[in-house]
Amino acid sequence: YSQQFSPEQTPLKTLLPILRQNAGKRDKLKQAIAGAFFGKTATPEKVAGNTLASLAVYGIIEGDSASLTDFGRELLAAQSDLARVSTLIAKRLLVEMGGLPIVETLREMREGGLKPTLQNIPDELEARGIEASRNSSDLSGVLGWLREAGVLTKYELNSDRLAEILGTQAATLQ
Repeated sequence: YSQQFSPEQTPLKTLLPILRQNAGKRDKLKQAIAGAFFGKTATPEKVAGNTLASLAVYGIIEGDSASLTDFGRELLAAQSDLARVSTLIAKRLLVEMGGLPIVETLREMREGGLKPTLQNIPDELEARGIEASRNSSDLSGVLGWLREAGVLTKYELNSDRLAEILGTQAATLQ
């Protein structure tokens, strides 16, 4: 679930200070996110609620209280190095949230001559026995964080960067 949580919609440079100031104060956090990112939408607080849900799914905040988790505190501790924060998010997606099959699927699609799109990636994941959201916003958010960390360029996998994030050698992943 990546609704309204992506590098494009909620850039870390703006989001992290909001989290620092409002963590543990769910209503204030929601209002701050609504004002910073979604003020021009019809329902800014509703949309910001999606961001809170995504932050909880990613393990950055606790769902009910909006308090920072250990991972959330780790992100804030690295706030001065946004590339490091992006790397931490990508590693969490890949290792702890089951994102590795997505990049493997992208690699296999490319190798098989199939051009990846938001429409056909869920089908390819499903063909591999992986349950995937058909909501392109979820997939776009995941791909956005992987791009932000340099794992992907568009749909092209950077195997060296993936190996670096995973702490292994690229040849191991081939």
